[in-house]
Amino acid sequence: MSIWRKPARLVAPLILVAGGLVVGLALGGGQTAIGTETQQATNAVMDSADPRLADMVPQAAFVEVADSVGPAVVFIEATRVQESPHGQPEGQGQNRRFQDFFEDFFGRRPELDEDEEQGDEGEGDNFGFQNEARSQGSGVLISADGYILTNAHVVAQLDPRERALDLASHVQVTMQDDRLYDAEIIGADLGTDIALLKIDGRRLPHAPFGDSEQLRVGEWVMAIGAPFGLQNTVSAGIVSAIGRASLQGMLTPYQDFVQTDAAINPGNSGGPLVNLHGEIIGINTAIATGGGFNPSFNGVGFAVPVNMARRVTDQLREHGRVIRGYLGVSVQELDRDRRDAYDLAPRVRGAIIQSVNEGGPAEAAGVEEGDLVIGVDGDRLEGQQDFLQRIANHGPGDEVELEVVRPTETDADRDLSITVQLTERPPESEVLSQQFSFAGGGAPDEQPPVEEPEHVESSSAQALGFRVTDLTREVRRQFEIPDNIVGVVVTHVAEVSPAARIGIAPGDVIRRVRTNIEGVEQFDAEIGEFGPGDAVPLRVYSHRTGTSNFLAVRIPR
Repeated sequence: MSIWRKPARLVAPLILVAGGLVVGLALGGGQTAIGTETQQATNAVMDSADPRLADMVPQAAFVEVADSVGPAVVFIEATRVQESPHGQPEGQGQNRRFQDFFEDFFGRRPELDEDEEQGDEGEGDNFGFQNEARSQGSGVLISADGYILTNAHVVAQLDPRERALDLASHVQVTMQDDRLYDAEIIGADLGTDIALLKIDGRRLPHAPFGDSEQLRVGEWVMAIGAPFGLQNTVSAGIVSAIGRASLQGMLTPYQDFVQTDAAINPGNSGGPLVNLHGEIIGINTAIATGGGFNPSFNGVGFAVPVNMARRVTDQLREHGRVIRGYLGVSVQELDRDRRDAYDLAPRVRGAIIQSVNEGGPAEAAGVEEGDLVIGVDGDRLEGQQDFLQRIANHGPGDEVELEVVRPTETDADRDLSITVQLTERPPESEVLSQQFSFAGGGAPDEQPPVEEPEHVESSSAQALGFRVTDLTREVRRQFEIPDNIVGVVVTHVAEVSPAARIGIAPGDVIRRVRTNIEGVEQFDAEIGEFGPGDAVPLRVYSHRTGTSNFLAVRIPR
């Protein structure tokens, strides 16, 4: 199972694409050599291709970029005071789990992993030294007066007990020429994993910004940083995908990653991903790895696109934080099975309103749980992440128009336009802390069996691999299901079944199919309307997380 980890090391040696591309150029006088037929054909392809392709071929381009951008890349060491492991306050276990998440997500290393906590194990001595946690990473200077762009996780972590951002108490920056500076944390944004630092300097080397909107799959890129603490390391590869989002295991809500096969390993976090014009086009953030003895580079790395990083940086510089519009909802991806379950056209993209916060702007405007948002301000959505980013790009007080499809028993009043006036989104530390508080709970196979009266059990969903019964008072007590949750409770789930694959487990409550469910008889009638191959829409409450999700499960043919 893949684990999302943090940054890279040198990939394969720089490769010239078809050596004849260079041989085919005359060595003098600026004239073109006649060359072989193969060389002539290659030159013809080059002449007809995008002009930028020619810029990506010569080996000298890689050398020039390393020479020009390298001095602007810095090595970052951050420390923060932590409490003695022998005197941890109540709730430390939950905090430890969150730290484990970041270590798993961003990678572990023997001694130099930027996220490994290197604190004293004992109670300490009598000299008065404090326990410290250390982290290491990379960054890039973006101005001559000392502003540095890096990852938030290099200089900060979330404290879910306090629902606050725990910033490093001391940050040091080492430049390529070995100059050492103390750095100030201007701000850190957990929503995008971007942080802005400032050192006191003048006429410092810095790298220019590129335009990540112009990126194309297949372009050459270079990653520069300090993988495994090895400063001034350069690796090269291509852009292997753009717009990567909804990566499993990532808590950052705003995802629009540039994917690359340039080697990114632990220690590259916060370093730049640059194009062959020497422009920053991304900030290296994470890697995907299969784990194992050497859980590092596996050919898939991710960088925050520079356009997103620039918007965050501007706000951090001006306000010390990021101010985003707030709608007051949680959402899910409108994927293929859910589109089919709600009888939507294959081309429709968007987000499902999973829940509506009480007293929030969405509730005041009439947005309901289960609404399908397919457009914002007259533009069709590309998916859940597009929806989140469009709302975040607005400020408090802005009005947004939502194009909504509301699933109903009839087609009447199905298509709606809802105008919402946004407020200010709470700090990301509060939002993520609340999400993390629901991350616990046992695995499905650890749940006790549901004790239900057999005569009210339904087997109508057996084709999907589960059975249900009425939600009795005893079952509510057994699984601590709130009184406001109404539906039928799942009693059994087949180990290898469509229901198991989407995460349904005994004790879950089926709250809705096409209409809200109040008992087994109604559930049977709803399920009976579907046949083999159909996608069945379900709203399911999980007692393990305390949340309700909109799922779609397809009946086998």
